[in-house]
Amino acid sequence: PFLIFGCTSIPHEWVISELLGYDDSLDPKKPGGRPSKFELARGGSIFFQNIDDLPLEAQAILLNVLDLGIMQRLGSDRPIEIDVRVIASTSANIEKLIAQGNFRADLYYRLSAFEINLPPLRERLEDVPVLVDRILERISRQLERPIVLESGVMELLVSYRWPGNVRELEAVLSRAAVQSGPSGLIGLLLLPANIQAIESSPLNANQQCLLN
Repeated sequence: PFLIFGCTSIPHEWVISELLGYDDSLDPKKPGGRPSKFELARGGSIFFQNIDDLPLEAQAILLNVLDLGIMQRLGSDRPIEIDVRVIASTSANIEKLIAQGNFRADLYYRLSAFEINLPPLRERLEDVPVLVDRILERISRQLERPIVLESGVMELLVSYRWPGNVRELEAVLSRAAVQSGPSGLIGLLLLPANIQAIESSPLNANQQCLLN
């Protein structure tokens, strides 16, 4: 199993119960209680998305689980052995949060045993064609018709700096695909004006030469 725990999307007052689950003594209407995310992911992985938004109390719980390999549901005194891989992501400056007292240093060091740094899309424009192919493949399945780029559009997408990263790329392609109609052909005019403007920019020729 692969579970995603969205630290930003869950209200802080619910994070603990969402993470640990609870014993049936807390809710007689649910025989057996509610399993924790660690139980549901047994033998697999939990992905903590935006872990910098995890409350300090929940950070302490996660650290204990990682250190001891056991957890307890809320309302229970029965230890449960845990066998999961924990993956965490953040776009925040964790060192700064630690200095401000908003993130536990011991949890950071526990999680950062293996670290992957993913640069923003503007620093890896060579990845744009691969991402575009994957996104268009997914959109084609959703719309149940082929979606393709008109000649010259890919070069324009590679020249753009993508301040919104991959989410912006997905949004641009999704909107253009819907507007492409039965033909499924995404042309220049279906792109946002700020991307279209690159074509007439004097910097565009230099950018293309560098990328080629």
